[in-house]
Parts: sequence; C-alpha cells; structure tokens
Amino acid sequence: MVTPVFYPSLGGMEKFIENLSLNLKERGHDVSIAVFNKTANLPKRALVSGIPVVNYPCKGLTIFPLCLASLSEWKDVDIIHLHDHRFGFISLNILLRLPGIPIVATTHGTFFHTKKNLFLKKLYMRFIASLVGKRMTSIIACSASDKKIVDGWGIESLLIEDGVDSEAFSEANILRKKAPNFLYWGRISKNKRVDRLLEAFNKIFIVLPEAKLTIVGADIEELRDSYETSLVNRGLQDKIRFLGPLPKEDLMREIRAHNYYVSATEYEGFGMSVVEAMASGLIPIVQSIPPFQNIIQHGINGFLIDYDEPAQVAKQIAEIISMDEDSYQSRVKNATVRARDYSWNIKVCEYEAVYNKALVRS
Repeated sequence: MVTPVFYPSLGGMEKFIENLSLNLKERGHDVSIAVFNKTANLPKRALVSGIPVVNYPCKGLTIFPLCLASLSEWKDVDIIHLHDHRFGFISLNILLRLPGIPIVATTHGTFFHTKKNLFLKKLYMRFIASLVGKRMTSIIACSASDKKIVDGWGIESLLIEDGVDSEAFSEANILRKKAPNFLYWGRISKNKRVDRLLEAFNKIFIVLPEAKLTIVGADIEELRDSYETSLVNRGLQDKIRFLGPLPKEDLMREIRAHNYYVSATEYEGFGMSVVEAMASGLIPIVQSIPPFQNIIQHGINGFLIDYDEPAQVAKQIAEIISMDEDSYQSRVKNATVRARDYSWNIKVCEYEAVYNKALVRS
C-alpha cells in the first residue's frame, strides 16, 4: 500500500487502507504500508494494528510530494496498490522507479472536495492525471462519480465501492426508541459543510425544540471556534455539542445515544461514515449527492435532502421525525441490511480478484 497520508492522520482513506490491509493479512497476504509525506516528525518505521508502516520523507510541495529515498527494499514486492488520489508525483515516482511491478490505483474521490480552483483541477485531471492513470495496470473507482471521471480519460476503470467494518459498528446497533437526537461524525472541514448543517438546525429547533445535535470529528481547518461562537450568539450552545475526535469506544457510546446521522457535505469520494452509521442502526438524513444516492434508497433506508434550503430542511426533518414507531424501526432495519453490502468479508474478495488479474496481465 502506498499513500500520502496515514497515522496519526485519521480519515476515511486512512481507515480504508488500514482495514483493507488487515483483511488481506487475515487471508494470508504479506502487506505493508508506505507513506510518502513531507512531515518530518514521523518515525521511520512503525507498526499500526500489526501492519508494518514505513515513512518516506519527501521534498517539494505538500500536495505533490517528491520522494528521493531509496526504494531498493521494494525489489521483492509482487504488487503495489496506490492511494494517490491526485495521480501526481507519488504515482510518477512509483511508475518511473519501479517499472515491471503491477500497479493498482484507487481514486478515493480524486481531489474535487471543494470548488476552489475548479477549472485548474479539471485541466489537471484531464491532461496530467489521465496520462499517469493510463500507465496503471488497473484503476479502481470507489464511487460511480469517480468512475465517470476516469472513464472520461479513455480508461476502463472498475467500480468497487469502499469496504466498511460493518460488523464492528453493528455492536452499537441497539434497540432505540424514536427520538430527535442527531449525530454527525467526520472531519470538520469546509467541504463537509458543517456550517450548512448548523444553519439548518437553527431552523429545525424552531419546529423541534426538543431536538439535539452532536458533532464529532477532528477540526482540521480550525473552523470549530467560529462555529461555536455563532452558537453562543444564537443561544444554541445547549442544543449543539462539539466533542472533537473520539476514541472508538466513546464514539460507540455516542452512536447508541442517537437516532439519526446527518451530513450536509457538498462532496464525498464514497461516504464511509454514512454506511458506518447505517450499520450502527442510525437512519441517515444526508445531502443528496451522487455517492449518497448510490447508498441510500430515499424513504426506504434513509433520506436524501438539500441542506441549501434550511427552512425546507426543517420542514422535511420534522416530517421524518413524525413517522410512527413501526415505520422508524422498519427504516432502521433496512439501513442495517443495506450496510452489510459493504462488509469487508465481501469487499476483500473483490480486491483479491483485481490483484490476481493484474498479476496475470503483468
């Protein structure tokens, strides 16, 4: 596994790499993780969940790190799985320095997480990333929207949506009585649009004064202070809690205390937290974006809404909350069943099939 980010950073891609590595290891594969990153304070070698991790210091720009370190220890590697969502210098480094080794790449949402410099991003993906992508043995798109991007390069990609540790999250799937308790967990960053979530709940509290919202996750762009200040100004500090990042056991405790998962994000490569929430017995009420549309059947195992219209969101959520207990429990069951489709027991076999095919092609 080759990635620009891993521990101590922790997000959807990092969790995916860890879980894929662990599941491959359980099936008898020898797996290690190489991190190409400019951060100088990382240890050279470490063990994370029993998986060897080697950190390679890089030069250049943070978003396009260039590794000059020796890769001589890679000579016996059978296959490389790249997690370079920019298809940039990390990919080029591997392609040029390790010819002959089959390379599989996963898209992880590419880098359209925000609309900033959108025109330049499109040019880059069309004329640079596409050239890099054509050198890969196989490209795996983690969502239908990613597949559309890669297919536009004239490359036939494979669609394998991310695996999720649904079995672990099912431990939080307890019998709950219907209540207006809402939870978001994930990174706090501009593209996650927590600000839009707060605007919506400002309206929701008018029609549902008993509602509560809890927000869990790392504040990677230092947005939390401004959000909490706005809550104090509106007198909502007792209705919305920011808890920061939580260890798994504390997150599980919060999940058990809530009924609905909410997200107003404007972009996702896949939507791992949504599936985790569904496995946990939470009903998702999330922004209607393509990755979520592939996971959720509106009104059956969750709800797709537009958080751009706070007043309309308040009306829709009040209507959702008004469902009777039987309807609520039915949607919880449907969400749980849907989450099982993303179990690592299924997904690891799909990745093995891609690796085997890549080895044959090489």
